[in-house]
Amino acid sequence: MSAARLTALRLAAYGVDVAALAVVLIPISFGISSLVGSDLESGLEVWVRSLQTISLPAWLYFILTDSLGGGRSLGKRVLRLRTTMPDGGPPDTQAAVLRTALKLAPWELTHLAFFAMAPRLGAFGGSQIVVAGISYLLMLIWVVVALRNGGRRSVPDIVAGTAVDHVEAR
Repeated sequence: MSAARLTALRLAAYGVDVAALAVVLIPISFGISSLVGSDLESGLEVWVRSLQTISLPAWLYFILTDSLGGGRSLGKRVLRLRTTMPDGGPPDTQAAVLRTALKLAPWELTHLAFFAMAPRLGAFGGSQIVVAGISYLLMLIWVVVALRNGGRRSVPDIVAGTAVDHVEAR
C-alpha cells in the first residue's frame, strides 16, 4: 500500500474516531453543564469544562483502544488498521499514553489557544494566533512525517515506538 493511501486511511480513521467521540461526548458535556450550571463566563472556565468532559474522555478512549483494544479504535476497525509495537503486539500502556499525548497535542493546543488564553469569550489576540498556528504546524508535521515513513509512522509513533499497519480482510 502506498504511503499516501495509508496516511489517508489513518486520517480517515482519526476522523471517524473524533466524530464518534463528538456524538457521544458533546451531549454529555451539555448535560453536565445543564446540571452544574452553564454560565461559564471566561475562556478559562470553558477550557476547564472541555478538559473534564471532552479531552479527558477522549484521551482515555485513545489510550484504552490502543493498549487494551488490540491497537484498534473504532476508526481503525472500520478502515482495517492496527497500531502495533515492534513485536507485532498492541501498544503497552506506556506507549499508548505517550502516543496519545503526542497525537492529541495539536488538539489540546488549539483548545488552549482559543479558550484558556482568551482574555474573554470570543476575544482573540496575537499570542492565541501563534499557539493555534503552532498546533496547525504540528498537524502538518505529523502528516508529512507519516508520508515520509510509508504511512506507518508519524511523530507520535516514532516517539512511542509504534507503527500503524493495514490489516488484510479475512
